[in-house]
Amino acid sequence: MISRENFLIIIVCCLLSVVSCWLSVSIALAETAVFKNIGFPQKGIWYSKDPFFSNDKIKIYSAIYNSSQYELLGTVEFYDNDKGIGKVDFSVAGWGKIKDVWIDWQATAGNHKISAKIIEAKILKSGSTAETVVLGNNQTGVDERFIDVDADNDLIGNTIDDDDDNDGRTDEKEIQQGTDPLKKDSPPPASSEVKLLSGTSSAATSTIMVAAGKTVNFVINTAKTTTKTINKLADNQSKKIEAKKEEVKKEIEQIDNDNDDNKKESPKTEKPLKYAYLTALSLAGFILDKKILLYLILAFVLYKLLKFAYKKIFKKQKF
Repeated sequence: MISRENFLIIIVCCLLSVVSCWLSVSIALAETAVFKNIGFPQKGIWYSKDPFFSNDKIKIYSAIYNSSQYELLGTVEFYDNDKGIGKVDFSVAGWGKIKDVWIDWQATAGNHKISAKIIEAKILKSGSTAETVVLGNNQTGVDERFIDVDADNDLIGNTIDDDDDNDGRTDEKEIQQGTDPLKKDSPPPASSEVKLLSGTSSAATSTIMVAAGKTVNFVINTAKTTTKTINKLADNQSKKIEAKKEEVKKEIEQIDNDNDDNKKESPKTEKPLKYAYLTALSLAGFILDKKILLYLILAFVLYKLLKFAYKKIFKKQKF
């Protein structure tokens, strides 16, 4: 039978991973979830995955809408910084049909302006040849973005990642020590300690210390990656909450204006509910801005989960 001590160690390791995922999802759902690849395409351009980084192979998408009664033919050319990067032919039936078009593209680091344009547009009338036409809306908006390098593949670009090689030492510290911040190295303290022990103690002790050093590094790296992810998600959601607060304030002002102009009589509960929603958003934004509160809540939830699991499994056992 598993001992209580070993059980608690296993539970803590599992729950750290579970709670990390839970927190990421909870923060993302603190307001209405936002998906970049669902709904109307932003500026007429979207991507097969987002975010993406330098050297990632992705698809650049756009969509063509045909509300005429004729079939629309033509070619879409995609541009990066006003330079053509690919073309694709299309055919869209009339009467409100929509057609997705895309090209494959390998992202490169730096600033980009992605757009698409319909060229050689023609309409095909029944029983006749295709006729060249001029489209009033033949070009998408421009999607401007900076594509970063992600050296350690942790989905955090080097520009905002303070440990580009994810070896447990910050880039600043590696520069001070003369090591390459883009190349994963073994931390000098752990290496020095192992060398010292190998000369003064048994091989078994040295082996244990090497394993312990690797375990510590793994825990540190995991904690840093999790913290970065949580902080980034919290900052993004805080901005969205601020935007939502402004929207709710405008809705409250609109209710007051409608009441003053006698345009319509709003339900008596509508305005108090709006204020309650605004208060809840303010509280959520305050918690996300004050990271210490966020981590205290996380610690409390983890404690409750551990306590619940402990009681469920060991309530019938006597120690």
